[in-house]
Amino acid sequence: NANGDNKNLAVGDTITVTGTIKNYNGTVEFDKPTLGEVLKGEGGETPDTPAVPDIPADSYITIAEALELCGEPGNITEGRYYIRGIIESVLNPQYGEMKIKDETGSIYVYGTYSADGSIGYANFESKPVKGDEVLLHCILQNHNGTKEVKNARLIEFTSSAGNFDESNYT
Repeated sequence: NANGDNKNLAVGDTITVTGTIKNYNGTVEFDKPTLGEVLKGEGGETPDTPAVPDIPADSYITIAEALELCGEPGNITEGRYYIRGIIESVLNPQYGEMKIKDETGSIYVYGTYSADGSIGYANFESKPVKGDEVLLHCILQNHNGTKEVKNARLIEFTSSAGNFDESNYT
């Protein structure tokens, strides 16, 4: 977000951004960027609805494997991992803090961003909620004894709203 002036940017645009570059927990980003020249491109998908990459099924890890990779307190993984799970609860809708589960366990998600990391959960046009299935690409860490997903990039989600059975309610 360069001065909040990115409302008309689209995939395919060429932009000039100035500012100090920093590494924030494995993510290279601008600190207080300024948006310069914008050259409109051919268009494409918006950043929070990217094309789902062709990810081989064997490249996913289970939540049990994620918990193991979190390691000892202070550990942060160098690489990112794909994890698929069901949202048990959204703890903080501002940052996308949530708890997800699969058949092997559950894990805390510290924050959720668009697939490219440019948009935070609060600004998603369409947000995953409790009961939805999510595919995250993330860093894993053990923060003071809490094993968690960090800097989660939402690759895709499947809404559970289609599973709503009206006959269960009056």
